[in-house]
Amino acid sequence: MLLDAVAMLGSMNEAMYYTYIVASRSHNFYVGMTSEMELRVEQHKQGRFEGYSKKYNCNRLVWFERIPLFRMRSRGRSS
Repeated sequence: MLLDAVAMLGSMNEAMYYTYIVASRSHNFYVGMTSEMELRVEQHKQGRFEGYSKKYNCNRLVWFERIPLFRMRSRGRSS
C-alpha cells in the first residue's frame, strides 16, 4: 500500500498556485486564484481586465495563501 502511494507521487507534478483577496478602499472584495502572484497583483493595480475588480477598484492585496496543486504526469500516449 505504501509503495503504491510512493509510486503515485513519483508520477505527479507539483504546481504552486495562490488564492488571494484584493480589496477597494470602499471595502469591496475580489477573490481569485493564480499561478503568478506578482503579475496578477500588478494587473489588478493597473485595472487591466474588465469586470468586477476593475469596476469596484479592487486593487489592494489584503490576503494570499500559497497552495500546492498536484497534476498527474503523462506516461506516454495510449493507443
